[in-house]
Amino acid sequence: MPNSALEGHISPFQALLGEAPDISHMQPFGTVCYVLRLPRHQQEAGKLSQVSDKGILVGYSQDSKAYRVLMDIGKVVESRDVSFLPTTHQVPTAVGTSQSMTDFDVWGAGDFKVVTPPPAPPTPPPQQLQQEEPDVPDEQTEVKAIGGFDRYKARIVVKGYAQRAGIDFDDTWAPISKLESVRSFLATAATRNWTVHQVDVKTAFLNAELTEEIYIRLPEEVDGGNQVYRLRKALYGLKQASRAWYEKLTVMMTSFGWTASDADPAFFWRETATAGYEGVCCHVDDMLIGSTVLANVIELKQQLGNMVEIKDLGVASYYLAMEVQQRSDKLLLTQQKYISEILERFQVPQFEKKHTPMDTRQLSAEDGDLLDDQSTAKYREMTGCLISLMYVCRGTRPDIAYSVGVLARYMKQPRTLHLKAAMDILKYLAATKLMGIEYGGQRDTFVGYSDSDLGVVVIYPLLSITYFQFIQILNITNIFNNIRVFF
Repeated sequence: MPNSALEGHISPFQALLGEAPDISHMQPFGTVCYVLRLPRHQQEAGKLSQVSDKGILVGYSQDSKAYRVLMDIGKVVESRDVSFLPTTHQVPTAVGTSQSMTDFDVWGAGDFKVVTPPPAPPTPPPQQLQQEEPDVPDEQTEVKAIGGFDRYKARIVVKGYAQRAGIDFDDTWAPISKLESVRSFLATAATRNWTVHQVDVKTAFLNAELTEEIYIRLPEEVDGGNQVYRLRKALYGLKQASRAWYEKLTVMMTSFGWTASDADPAFFWRETATAGYEGVCCHVDDMLIGSTVLANVIELKQQLGNMVEIKDLGVASYYLAMEVQQRSDKLLLTQQKYISEILERFQVPQFEKKHTPMDTRQLSAEDGDLLDDQSTAKYREMTGCLISLMYVCRGTRPDIAYSVGVLARYMKQPRTLHLKAAMDILKYLAATKLMGIEYGGQRDTFVGYSDSDLGVVVIYPLLSITYFQFIQILNITNIFNNIRVFF
């Protein structure tokens, strides 16, 4: 498929091989087709016997160049020997032809009239989002690491869902710092004894200039007239707001002498004679600044403050739902607050604790009774909290990554033993919620480890491969692969 990240919006295939891929074999989904019966000449079949079966194209095989066809009997088959009927549409191609159609009288019944085209409508008026003081934090609430709320927000947002691609916006994608980049940054900070400060850009999207011509109508409470206003800068709700902000941020950082990393465009770096390498991690409007020279950190914050309004949070302590504790030449990452929230959410007894995330006894898809709908929803919610929310298993607790991966295999039809295993992981987190990842105290050498285990699943042979990459003590990337092995 064409990719907007490539010059000329070409496909990755064309960028690699220099020619466009051949898609002549592709057909629209739902096309009527006939699948050849194999073997074609059966002993009991005569010359006039049926040699193919009728079906509908529903997709393509992931393992070969075969088509996936839904047969009349309700079964989906894969075959390369498929013949397609030519696609025809019952649409008249000329006025004379249309007049002879049986529906011509209905078409001329006066369902429309010719009028002068009205002026192009502006983007729909923005909405006022008012937020009362909530009991729990959400994306519109500044949260402190120790709990509670820093402030509450209310914004006027544009109805971006009414924008049209190619007219009101083009590109919308904007990079944010990868989790591996954040952990590598913090590992380097601990190893090289950086001072790490945190900055929050206030209403970041409102600082981004727009290149598109976009008009809005203000709410009646602000302006009761019929005037429309052309936007010079982005508003929250615009589809291109995040990308416009990233482009504004890149221009600012480049003018300050920083360079965006090729591996992670949201990570900026520079080298100075006094401090050596310095780095900045950007997650939309939240920024971590690291350097061995405190004056350089303060200088960058002043430069940013001269361009946009910022909130200086001082020494970093809470970033992406992770508590950051800086201790001389070491740095500790934990997620005590989030773990406490999910323990309270699922009412995990504090006195029942486990010291391993999973028992050695292997789970299977057939042990125990099937859960009812309510328990199934609870199981999926538990697994979702562990696997994706706030980076729990990918951020600071890789020790539960394998166990959570096992739970994810049974999301469709979980059983009682699977729910118990999910609760056991939560009990393990209750016993170890003070644990985290500690950086520092070692050389910043790059080390890799791998391990494998054959036969960890009793139902079918499965080869589990784990691959770790470390910078000193920090695990910056971890990959867990399960490969089916046939004998």
